[in-house]
Amino acid sequence: MRRQLINRNLFYTIILGGLISIGLYQCNKEEETALANLPTNLELPENIEEALAVEEILIPVNERELDCLSLNIYHEAGDQSIQGKEAIALVVFARMRSTRMFANDVCGVIYQRKQFSWTWLLKNHTPRLHNSLERKAWEESQDVAMRALRGEIPNFLGNSTHYYSAKVMKRPPYWITKNNRMKYLTTIGDHVFYIDSKLSFKEQV
Repeated sequence: MRRQLINRNLFYTIILGGLISIGLYQCNKEEETALANLPTNLELPENIEEALAVEEILIPVNERELDCLSLNIYHEAGDQSIQGKEAIALVVFARMRSTRMFANDVCGVIYQRKQFSWTWLLKNHTPRLHNSLERKAWEESQDVAMRALRGEIPNFLGNSTHYYSAKVMKRPPYWITKNNRMKYLTTIGDHVFYIDSKLSFKEQV
């Protein structure tokens, strides 16, 4: 029996009762270094029941992307539910899949000029960890960011690239009221999500 874990540029093939073979293609230097520290041959449990109890192989995550995405989730949805935090991550990835308008990497999307308000309105981007609620928000944001980068969050927002906070804005912003290309998708917590009907997207891997 063979089990595959696929995450961006890496794939691992696990053969139960045999060896782990690692395939690598188009990796960046950080990912190559992480993989170089893993043994090329590892013994596995001899049956499926034992294998399911073993933690999954570590999938390298770019630390800079993790930091950018964690901060964005924290500042945009620190007070929202886990699903609300996941939704912010999905918007970032939807923008990356867009064939125009947005950058094609996590940090590029997040720090693109005047897209996420905290990036230019807050002088200090460091999480405010002065109480248990803030620490919990930051820990959850980091966890969601890690899972998103590992491809572990189902895409329940499709190609939604825009949202606004109904808590902050009592009326829909101008980019909705002055633009008929924006189509309402759903509301999660305080955030109202839209799809830009004029955008095209690369196929999701």
